[in-house]
Amino acid sequence: MKNKRNRPEILAPAGNEAEIIAAINAGADAVYFGGPFFNARLRAENIDIDHFKHMVRLCHQYSVKVYITVNTLVKDEEWAELIRYIDFLNLADVDGMIVQDPGLIFWIRANYPMIKLQTSTQASIGGLNGVKFFENLVFFRTVLPREMPIKEIKKIRQQTDIELKVFIHGALCYARSGQCLMSSLIGGRSGNRGMCAQPCRKRYRLTDENGRTIKQGYLLSMKDLNTSNHVAELVNAGIDAFKIEGRLKSPHYVYQVTQLYRQLVDGKGQSTSSQELDSVFGRDFTPGWMFSNKNHLNTDVQKKRGAYIGKIENIEKGVMKIQLDGSIQLNRGDGLAFGKNAQVGCSLTSFSQRERTVKINQIRGVKTGMPVYRNKNVKLAESLTEKAERPLSFNKIPLDISLSFSEEEPVSVQVKNANTGQTQAFEIKEIKPSLAKKHALTEEMVRQQIQKLGDTDFYLSEFSVTLNGNLFLSRSDLNRIRREIIAAIDPVVNQTKIQQNTQQLRYELETKHREVSVQNNPQISLRLWHYGQYAKFADMQVDEWAIPLEHISEIPYIKKIGQDIHNKGEKLRLILPEIINTQKGLKLDQHFEMLDNLEIDGYLVRNYEGLEICRRHGTMHSVEADTNLQVFNAVSTMAFNSWGCDRCAVSCELDGSSLKKLNEKTVLPLSLNVYGFQEVMVSDNCVINCQNNDCTSCKNNGRYHLIDEKGASFPFVLQDQKVHIFNADKLCLTSKELKGLDCVDVYRINVLNEEPKEIAEAIAFYRHPSTATDHLQNSQHRLTTGNFHRGIQ
Repeated sequence: MKNKRNRPEILAPAGNEAEIIAAINAGADAVYFGGPFFNARLRAENIDIDHFKHMVRLCHQYSVKVYITVNTLVKDEEWAELIRYIDFLNLADVDGMIVQDPGLIFWIRANYPMIKLQTSTQASIGGLNGVKFFENLVFFRTVLPREMPIKEIKKIRQQTDIELKVFIHGALCYARSGQCLMSSLIGGRSGNRGMCAQPCRKRYRLTDENGRTIKQGYLLSMKDLNTSNHVAELVNAGIDAFKIEGRLKSPHYVYQVTQLYRQLVDGKGQSTSSQELDSVFGRDFTPGWMFSNKNHLNTDVQKKRGAYIGKIENIEKGVMKIQLDGSIQLNRGDGLAFGKNAQVGCSLTSFSQRERTVKINQIRGVKTGMPVYRNKNVKLAESLTEKAERPLSFNKIPLDISLSFSEEEPVSVQVKNANTGQTQAFEIKEIKPSLAKKHALTEEMVRQQIQKLGDTDFYLSEFSVTLNGNLFLSRSDLNRIRREIIAAIDPVVNQTKIQQNTQQLRYELETKHREVSVQNNPQISLRLWHYGQYAKFADMQVDEWAIPLEHISEIPYIKKIGQDIHNKGEKLRLILPEIINTQKGLKLDQHFEMLDNLEIDGYLVRNYEGLEICRRHGTMHSVEADTNLQVFNAVSTMAFNSWGCDRCAVSCELDGSSLKKLNEKTVLPLSLNVYGFQEVMVSDNCVINCQNNDCTSCKNNGRYHLIDEKGASFPFVLQDQKVHIFNADKLCLTSKELKGLDCVDVYRINVLNEEPKEIAEAIAFYRHPSTATDHLQNSQHRLTTGNFHRGIQ
């Protein structure tokens, strides 16, 4: 199937009003931006409520669609505010919303089925089954992961009717989006809450298990995505929307990149050079996983480096001579950076240039042979800014207003939007004219106050008033009439409706919560990192084993393990793969009946692909939503209950206060990670980056340590072409944290590389945490309570 449009939609970023104008001037088909809350770029300026509807109308006047990002995780205490916001957005006539939180998805579908939804990258779709899951929820569009090759995109296009969106340009995350906990666990700022501290742009050192340094630098820093050389292939793949990243960048960046892809999609060629792109913003470019499976990292630099323009030819008598790479003209005020890491830079204030040779005063730290980059091109920036900020005219909306006044009677109003023909008639019961003692109302007096619409999107087109007698109203009453008219034709949030929705939601939660069976002694679930660890820990006495299945070839081993576990009277929960691309999903589909007939008691699903596979096959077993699916609020437990789950694992980013609120309202039993290393990143981008074309037989698979600038050591596992990074400190919740969490049915202990003695002590500890000492003797690592006390922004 081809895309539903004649051409793909160019979707531009907008972090503020100036960027919206830049996107319109550059020819965007649509823009995406956020309001002051509940969006994953809270550090952007964003659009405030007072100007929100005006910007939506401005976009629509230029035939540009508006998609609003409501793509953060939401705490239970934030739901009343969130519902007010969703009601406001619905009335603001936006063209759709970009969402992540499963509770919000469930609530919108239940209350506003007409709202057009598309998935946020944070929802972490991995393949066709995830796309199908959201297609079944009547989403109109889903975004595919940045790690997906173009061949897989083409296969998905042929098997679904939902619109497909891909990233085509901008910054790349090292980790799979939505699956990064590093920022929250080490800095208290979560990308899932719009406050990522960008730990992937820091310096690290990679060591082997013996402490030997393998490499060092900005090891997790990605190049910027640039698919401008592949636009024809993207169009032919049937993609519906091309998304440009950059809500934290400048208006002239938005203009330049949007215009570039506008011209390419329209078949007008490429007027923007690679050097111009680099000058505006770039960390070196990559076509990404869509077109290449190698060389996506730039370990030399984590920031904007700019365009390569030449190198330092020599330094003599305090003067540096730069040999330019081609016919480049430098300008006063341009910014230069020196060396691959661009750590030394300057602004050009005094220089001499003769053809391809430039001389400037010597700068400390710059050496002969160093590459030179231009990270600020004054002339280019001025030209782009002028085009980006070109004023847009806004045609105000004409209103036809008729008023009728009678003594001691409510004011009667009829107002019509002359463009759309929408008419509303109503009474303002709080305003009743009295008999005039001196100055009676005249039509001109009323008109003067009603026509004062300068700070709105409307103007008075036609006006009539009926005055039944000599009547009096104050100027403030007339001004209030004007405000009521605008509120009627341009409605804001209906507070009564919001309160009713909130009360109904609370009633449903409380009713269902009473059906949950509370256990005094939570069960112990032991989660292994690999099925091969079972033999080492088989003597442990637990209620449930959670064991991963990554490949179909592991089924015979899982079968034997399941038989042994059941012979002991314990349960086995099979963990479906952390990432299920289209090919892996097809294999699971083909073998699911075999899986379902193993001696297992349930599944632990880590993504929407796994959830969709279990739903479609109608599994006979229990299904638990894992932490990756981000159960952050009680409404999410309602969502997963309706999607076939009977248990949920609490999000690792939930703080103790919010966890206790969730504990009071959940409609499903909960499991809680209480001990072990927490995975903070999973990535397809190999840090070893050995340029070996055969990753399937990689000799570098194994365990490493990632050391940050403060000396913290993060366990690092390279396995099956995936990088897994774990928190430097080991999670250990004690009786203090667990007190009062009576709806937590399961305590989960996670095994990475521990010895049986340590795990046995942890099991004994969590059997009766209220009577145990709050110290585990055998842990060789620093312990942490994670986000429990500190919380996240």
